[in-house]
Amino acid sequence: MKKPSPSSSRKNRPTIIDFQRHCPWSVIGNPGRHGDCASIVVRDPSLGIVAPLRVREEGGYTGLDLGRSAQIDLDYEVSGFEIMAATFLEPGVVEVFDLQGRLIAVVPFQRMGNIGRAGLARAGIKRLFVRSPQGGALCLVLKLCGEPPVTKGRSAVGRMAARDELSEDDCAAVVYGETGTLRAPGGDEDQLVTGRTFIAAVAYARYLDDPSRFAPKKRPTDDELQDAGIKKHWDLCIAAAKAGKQLGIGNCLHFVVWPIDSAGVGPTDSPTIPDAWPYQEVAKITERYGPFKSYSKPLSDATYIFKYCGVRV
Repeated sequence: MKKPSPSSSRKNRPTIIDFQRHCPWSVIGNPGRHGDCASIVVRDPSLGIVAPLRVREEGGYTGLDLGRSAQIDLDYEVSGFEIMAATFLEPGVVEVFDLQGRLIAVVPFQRMGNIGRAGLARAGIKRLFVRSPQGGALCLVLKLCGEPPVTKGRSAVGRMAARDELSEDDCAAVVYGETGTLRAPGGDEDQLVTGRTFIAAVAYARYLDDPSRFAPKKRPTDDELQDAGIKKHWDLCIAAAKAGKQLGIGNCLHFVVWPIDSAGVGPTDSPTIPDAWPYQEVAKITERYGPFKSYSKPLSDATYIFKYCGVRV
């Protein structure tokens, strides 16, 4: 069999510009360059450029503030894109243009909770306009399909320094967002410690690529930390973030925090989990951690952390 050339093996890999990796509240000139392939300009309603661009954290998500109107110019034509954005006041649209500046599509954001996605597979995409009627949209991830041309010596002017991985502090906030309201019966924390460590390991593996698969990051306030119980569980989430870095999880990249069904097998479907991926793949649950009492909805004395292996989503 003929071995594929390096260029052909890269051809279908998307280029990913991940604003989750940037430090919240960092700033960059407007317009700014991102991912060695895109220039982004954010404009106010009167089309005046507002400076600087900001990476903002809101609602537990970190992303580039797109204001009400953001223009994304690509260095080369792509065959598809996907934008993941968070904390809309009102879902917006993406206007898609070709190399000649012709409008070829208007793609609405499909919203799921606090996350919205907009994407299109079509050749010849060169410019994107993201319209957010009331502002407030944070761009978490921009994915571009198609092989970029070989280029050298790009300017680093206006580029933000990116983190290589999820920080321990952010990982602890992810774990706390998922499990901060869970309590173990009788104060026996072993199952909760193990479940939180697994969640932390999954967060390290995939949070920056797809934060929509997780609850929003959450940290207790200074006032909340005066409560001994809250302080204890925040400290346990910090410990889970440290331990999760060392935990190998293989293809076990999914979990569910939900009440168990009447058969004691998988998550109950009443109430139904408000998400799209197939939580009903009960055969791929390899471990269950619990039971726990949940003090957030859905309220239950039989909430578990379900560990899934081999789910292809």
